[in-house]
Amino acid sequence: ITSNNITIIMKAVSVFLFFCIFISLSYQQQTWKVLDITSSSGVPVTKIEVAFLNNTSILVVAENGSIFQAIQQNALYDWITQDLTRSSGAPTTSLPISVLSTGPWPKLQFVCVDNTNDHVILGLYFLSQPIWTFNDQFTDPGVPTTKLPLTTVNSLEYAVIGENKDINTVSFDPNSSFFSIYDLTSTAKIPRSDVPISILFNVYPNIQLLSIDSSNNDVIASYFNQPTESGWAIYDLSKQNNIPQTKTEIAVASGSQFFVVDLNNNVNNCLYGDGVWTVTNMASAQNVPQTNLPITILNSNPIQYALVDMNGHVNFVYFSYNTGSWSVYDMTTTNNFPTTSVRVTAVDPTRVMIVSNVNNHVYLADYS
Repeated sequence: ITSNNITIIMKAVSVFLFFCIFISLSYQQQTWKVLDITSSSGVPVTKIEVAFLNNTSILVVAENGSIFQAIQQNALYDWITQDLTRSSGAPTTSLPISVLSTGPWPKLQFVCVDNTNDHVILGLYFLSQPIWTFNDQFTDPGVPTTKLPLTTVNSLEYAVIGENKDINTVSFDPNSSFFSIYDLTSTAKIPRSDVPISILFNVYPNIQLLSIDSSNNDVIASYFNQPTESGWAIYDLSKQNNIPQTKTEIAVASGSQFFVVDLNNNVNNCLYGDGVWTVTNMASAQNVPQTNLPITILNSNPIQYALVDMNGHVNFVYFSYNTGSWSVYDMTTTNNFPTTSVRVTAVDPTRVMIVSNVNNHVYLADYS
């Protein structure tokens, strides 16, 4: 082979590599599709985070408080909407909706708070009809009124913080069709809270929950099925394990890992192993942006989460097992995600809903 031939081959290889890189970059830039489904399909404008019923069905609280269900059709931008308040008697609300299950009755679908009387309302979908029906849980079985969003424990149980700040769980027995209400503050002495609780582990009887003490912002861990008089063991993780104090709902990644936004708006990674909790300030250690909103867990293995920074940008934070390091991506800058002032919601790492703080439109970000 002559030197001239080598030169020609090298040029050809260079051109080939250039096109490979160009195609790869073009693909990555086009991978995330960000669609304004309010403009394309009339999904209502809102100022409240969207709730996923399942991968192709969402619940949206319109600006007048009405609850809409939107269902995707064949195309990503094509959704049909139904006003459940007008058509099925759903309440109006001013708080985020908590989805319990994606399946039809006898599973419970979602719970919300009626903004006219602070009653908890249970939404049920009967596939055989098919119809939605809504039950006032204050009337029966006597669930306390509340002014806070509710927490899903599992498909048959949710938690509500009453107006007296007591933590209550409400569970449904499909065999008897009865609900049971447990005031954990009165019976187990779990401190009062004014922030929705988080579930660390939810397989009965080994229930573990996290709450925030309203008197001092300490993080409290409560464990059921323990050899105590009430059956609960309660630990102040802030005092005993240096978990940062917070006023923000805690994001749980697994039974041994959760994330706390501390009083200085820094995200802290709290990981349990070898009998101790290890806390890492991710703002100083991994340059994770500050936030004043709860973060959204996108994936638990490996860890991926989304946060809204102080400028309203949506950021994705990933952990790589290969490198043992964290990466932070500003999705608003790199992928045209809209800015927002509420927590983003996701059904999985590839499908995220964002409410724009510019026009209150609902945007779908889809990775396909």
